[in-house]
Amino acid sequence: MPAEVAAGLYVLELEAAGERDALWVVLTSLALQVRRSEDQVLAWVTDINGRPMPNALVTAYDEDGQALVSGAGNHDGLARLDLPDGQEPAWVTATANGESTLTGLTSGWRSYTPSDTTLVQKATAQAVYITTDRPIYRPGDVTTFGPGYRVHN
Repeated sequence: MPAEVAAGLYVLELEAAGERDALWVVLTSLALQVRRSEDQVLAWVTDINGRPMPNALVTAYDEDGQALVSGAGNHDGLARLDLPDGQEPAWVTATANGESTLTGLTSGWRSYTPSDTTLVQKATAQAVYITTDRPIYRPGDVTTFGPGYRVHN
């Protein structure tokens, strides 16, 4: 992205070899970690250096883009949102200091793997993955990375 592009949420439309796809691009200094249970969403909002973002507005949406519940984070950047009965959140946004970010909660939002994307399958028979030992970290935690390499036959 060019340096002059302002922080924000963008949709990048891609086309190659007759295939079309779209990708969310998030330019922000915010980080958003989300966990959910049957009746609650827990969101942790920080800046890119891991400092909590107090009072960040956090909103959970259903797959149709309808807001289910919103709330402000506490002084540690944590927001606990009680979900309405029977509602399934698909994605969550956080806004603080004039910037926003988002994360998805359904499989369609996860990073793709070659088995999920036909375009990647056509392009290569190999894949390299980098994983961590945990899905969420607090500032000061040790992060352990592990590589993976896969050849698809």
